[in-house]
Amino acid sequence: TSFSPSLHVAVLSSLGGLISTVMNNVGALALLMPVAIQSSVEAKRSPAVVLMPLAFGTILGGMVTLIGTPPNIIVAHYRAEVTGEPFGMFDFTPVGGIMALVGILFVALVGWRLIPIARRS
Repeated sequence: TSFSPSLHVAVLSSLGGLISTVMNNVGALALLMPVAIQSSVEAKRSPAVVLMPLAFGTILGGMVTLIGTPPNIIVAHYRAEVTGEPFGMFDFTPVGGIMALVGILFVALVGWRLIPIARRS
C-alpha cells in the first residue's frame, strides 16, 4: 500500500514527538527508527525521506514536558535554586506544544521536500 510522503512523515514525526514527551529524544528516535525504515521500504521510498523528519519530531516533542529533553530539566533546576520554585511537569506545554505542532506541520508539508533528491531515490 502506498500513501503520500507527507502523510508518512506526519504520522512518524507526530508519533516520535508524542513518545519523546515522556522519554529522552534519542531513546524515542532509536525506538522508532526500525519502524520508519521498514515502513519506507514497504512504501517503496527512501528511508531518508522519513528519518530526518522523525529526528526533528522527537526534538520538537521533547520541548513539551519537563522530562522531554535535558535542557528543560537543567532550567528547572536552576530556577529552583534561584527562586525556590521549580517548573512543573507541564509548565513547558503551552509554548512547547505550539512549537512542536507548528514544527511537525512544517516538516510534514514542506521540510521533507528539502532533502536532496539523490537521498530520496
